[in-house]
Amino acid sequence: MNTLREFQNAFRSAVLSQPGGLGEADFAPGNVPFSAGMAIYRNNVFAKLIDALGDLYPIIKRLVGDEFFAYAARDFISAHLPRSPVLADYGDEFPAFIEGFGPAQSTPYLGDMACLELAHHQATHAADATVLDTGALKDVAASALSSIRFQFHPSCRLLHSDYSLKEIWQAHNKDGDIEQLADIAPGEARLLILRVEERIEMRELDPMEFDFITALMAGKILGVAFEESGGDWNPQEILADLFGLGAVTNINLSGGNYG
Repeated sequence: MNTLREFQNAFRSAVLSQPGGLGEADFAPGNVPFSAGMAIYRNNVFAKLIDALGDLYPIIKRLVGDEFFAYAARDFISAHLPRSPVLADYGDEFPAFIEGFGPAQSTPYLGDMACLELAHHQATHAADATVLDTGALKDVAASALSSIRFQFHPSCRLLHSDYSLKEIWQAHNKDGDIEQLADIAPGEARLLILRVEERIEMRELDPMEFDFITALMAGKILGVAFEESGGDWNPQEILADLFGLGAVTNINLSGGNYG
């Protein structure tokens, strides 16, 4: 084993009990056999990462129970070791994993619920930014309004689900009987999640509002976003809400910035 990278890769394989991992011959004899020491180390690594996932996805953990969560988390960890030394950043691939995890298919909304928990976590830890109020539009000529592009606060997230996720979220955070929601009926949810001052706001949107904000967040100009959302409604209220929530950090028109 000639390089540090080769050692690290072999050590990783040993932690995951994969072929090509380190063995007894790679270490000087000691009081504790390598296999026993590695078993202790492996158990500590998995326990710490399971705890980190549980901290990020407490509603998923409560819905499926501690034992099932640990079982699913071990499978996830085996395929997704941390890419960063910061454990708070670990687990962003878990929603896609739990969505396709065979033993969890009887609860089909788990993947979406995990997406909501991840969005909440990301909004909480997003960077700060100076926001605009509706006064930022006063210097824009009426004829130019449809050509405006919006820049959104780093905490803004959108989520669409076929299930009423907010009911589960509220039951969890109000110490409700979340187990009674295990058979929750389908009911679409369209949510805007963002950090407002020190709290996380979860705003429910109707289909046109959701499509409108989705287009704006994708960088489309106001006029195009309005047309793609249906073009037969008044967006004034949702625009006022976006500014009122502190969702907008900049507006620009043909390369010029306002605010």
